[in-house]
Amino acid sequence: MSPAVAIQAQFADAINLHQAGHFGEAEIVYEKILKEDSDNFPVIYLLGLIALQTQDFKRATELIGRALSFNPDNAGYHLNLGNALKGSRQFEAAITSYEIAIQINPDDAAAYSNRGIALKELKQYELAIASFNIAIEIKPDYAEAYSNRGNALKELHQLDAAIESYDKAISIKPDYHEAFYNLGNSLKDSNRFELAIASYNKAIELKPDFAEAYSNLGIVLMELKQFELAITSFNLAIIIKPDHAEAFSNRGNALHEMQRFDAAIESYDKAISIKPDYHEAYSNRGNSLKASDRLELAIASYQKAIAIKPDFSEAYSNLGNALTELKQFDAALDSHDTAIKLNPVVAQAYSNRGNFLLELRQLDAAIADFDKAISIAPDKAEFHLNKSFPHLLSGDLKKGWKSYEWRLASPAFKDRQPNQPRWSGQTPLHGQTVLIHSEQGLGDVIQFCRYAKLLEDSGARVLFEAPRPLLGLLQDLAGVSELIAQGDPRPAFDLHCPLLSLPMAFGTTLENIPRAKAYLSPRPDLLARWTSHIGKAGFKIGISWQGSTDKSAAGRSFPVQQLHRIAKIPGVRLISLQKNAGVEQLAGLPDDFLVETLPEDFDSGVNALLDSAAVLKSLDLMITCDTALGHLAGALGVPTWLPIKLVPYWTWMLDRSDSPWYPNHRLFRQELAGVWDNVFEQMASALGTLPGLSDATRTG
Repeated sequence: MSPAVAIQAQFADAINLHQAGHFGEAEIVYEKILKEDSDNFPVIYLLGLIALQTQDFKRATELIGRALSFNPDNAGYHLNLGNALKGSRQFEAAITSYEIAIQINPDDAAAYSNRGIALKELKQYELAIASFNIAIEIKPDYAEAYSNRGNALKELHQLDAAIESYDKAISIKPDYHEAFYNLGNSLKDSNRFELAIASYNKAIELKPDFAEAYSNLGIVLMELKQFELAITSFNLAIIIKPDHAEAFSNRGNALHEMQRFDAAIESYDKAISIKPDYHEAYSNRGNSLKASDRLELAIASYQKAIAIKPDFSEAYSNLGNALTELKQFDAALDSHDTAIKLNPVVAQAYSNRGNFLLELRQLDAAIADFDKAISIAPDKAEFHLNKSFPHLLSGDLKKGWKSYEWRLASPAFKDRQPNQPRWSGQTPLHGQTVLIHSEQGLGDVIQFCRYAKLLEDSGARVLFEAPRPLLGLLQDLAGVSELIAQGDPRPAFDLHCPLLSLPMAFGTTLENIPRAKAYLSPRPDLLARWTSHIGKAGFKIGISWQGSTDKSAAGRSFPVQQLHRIAKIPGVRLISLQKNAGVEQLAGLPDDFLVETLPEDFDSGVNALLDSAAVLKSLDLMITCDTALGHLAGALGVPTWLPIKLVPYWTWMLDRSDSPWYPNHRLFRQELAGVWDNVFEQMASALGTLPGLSDATRTG
């Protein structure tokens, strides 16, 4: 056999191996041929093609370029040289190769399509779309060109057009898993979450090891607040691809939303170990550290994110929030301002700065920032809700109620809304059955249940759906025809209204707040029991110092130690109504700091606050932090003194020493954020002027 014939036989064998996917064996034969015939450019090209197929882009570029030196007019060679250059992210050089291929063969649809991909990578989206369109015109059944055109349209935020392009790709190639995945991404970005889930699931069905599809499916499940399912999806992505940094980071986000902060931090750390320059993971890790009160570590994490990406607006905004909690206000303001300067169109940055300005009592400036956030993202309920608080704090209730209604747009509220029409104050109520349903904390229920009587006075039959533990306390509430426990079946009704929407529905202003001196009362048997237990001696002051430990209630509680100066006033008896968290502060008090405690069965039944109501009516005064006990004392008509943080919950407004909601309340306010000394000094002085106290001193 002649050498030429032998080479031909070897070449045929190599081609067969190559086409069968046996790249290593084919490469051995090609190399053997080149030893005999070093200028065999088809073999050089095919070796380059194997390098391209195995993603050795540098070798592919070298070999295909060498083959082109022998055969410069081969359009296919230029096309695959472009593919090799594109694979090594040399996009401009790749475009040059594609354009040479197109000059040689103007009907090469693949060259137009791949040129479009390179143009998209260079963010030249309009040119990319034009290139994909030519590819499709040449080859109308070119599914890949339709899918890639969809990707470019998505980058231009033309989501409907992108979805249409993906749908066309899928109609041509029904098993096209990448098109289903890309379709899912555009459906996700257009908030069509259920359809996005179906598309990702189809991609996974077609390609069960599709880690990216599992990861993005998890993101959509998070949007739907299905955090456990999201974590499962992220875990599957990680099982398939153990170095999937984004899946670890997104799993951290889901764990954070579930308040599993330590697990979230561990997941972020894993993402960072895989991808050390992962600035988003550092910033989100900071959020979990901040949420678990590790503020110094959170700040360090935000600063690391900024060091990696100095123009990272979100990290500056988050850093500002953490610095605010540490009362480093100048640094916090600088951080918020930098976030906005870096990215003036990010609504969240304005909202974060607005919350910061609210903490500084700069209400007008806070409103301006919330307005800016709303102008950028007008449908974001959080920003409208935030805007309600400075209005309510300043006493502009009309504007405050209007913005406060946006709380109902959040998924947590939407899920609880009945199908019947909502009453907003315009519809006559005579002869109508109205369901009012409570929301948020026990204190809010106690504060706003007074509106049931106004509904009845307007001609309505009132059903009141309340938390089950409060049913006993609300049993005799004026205006209510029937009490219903949350979660129980609802009787028939005509209209409904969320409890905290009633003030707006009735047009409540500072001047017309329903101000009954008392609208709740204790059970007579319990009142008799606790009055007897407590006795009549001394000036009886109930105390409660620790409220919710939730972050939203931060700063409202005070240390029991602040009451020491009051405990030393002759004739005063301090009686603790504190339950659960905070009780431990009673251990080890000084000998001259006497605090009476109530028996263990106090408020231990299924009905909350029934014993508290009876004890409160047995007292001369209640001193309590901003918690449900303060509202209960107000609703019972018990004289109540509230120590109030510098920027309080909106109910207590700013600066005034009285409350328009409770005529029996007196408010003592901080002069500096977090500093309680002046508050309790004022209380101690005020107690010395009370006639009841001097009487108690004489009789005690």
